Amino acid sequence: MNDDWLSDGRKVPDDVMSYFRKAVVRAVKEKGYSPDLVAEVFGFSRSCVYDWLARFDREGYEALETRVAPGAAPKITEEIEDWLKEVVLNSTPMEHGYDTVLWTRDILAQLVSLLQNSADERIYERREEDRKGPVLFGKIVLSKQYRKEPE
Repeated sequence: MNDDWLSDGRKVPDDVMSYFRKAVVRAVKEKGYSPDLVAEVFGFSRSCVYDWLARFDREGYEALETRVAPGAAPKITEEIEDWLKEVVLNSTPMEHGYDTVLWTRDILAQLVSLLQNSADERIYERREEDRKGPVLFGKIVLSKQYRKEPE
């Protein structure tokens, strides 16, 4: 057992924590020990033990497994992710009005931001070879007002 576990429960590995929860519930449900005694022996709060018992009653031992937090929704849609791959692999920043041939995080972030903020302005057209028309971003074409003009 790692000494850090004794002072900070957040450092207990997920699989070990799942085992503890199951052992606590088993001690109460199958062995007949009181929740208060089990909480004291294992070093968990009473409310924690009662929460685990309630979860077990609703869903069984599966409910005691460590769950991964869902996290925030992705900010980049599948369409924009596909666009990023297409642009980075098949063009350079110079083709999109920048004065460098190397993609940087900042350039991509700016282009993605323009793309996200201009959802109403998306036009599905073919790219004009003389570049007087809209600038092509993969299959998405942004109108000229959103294009960064070369200096």
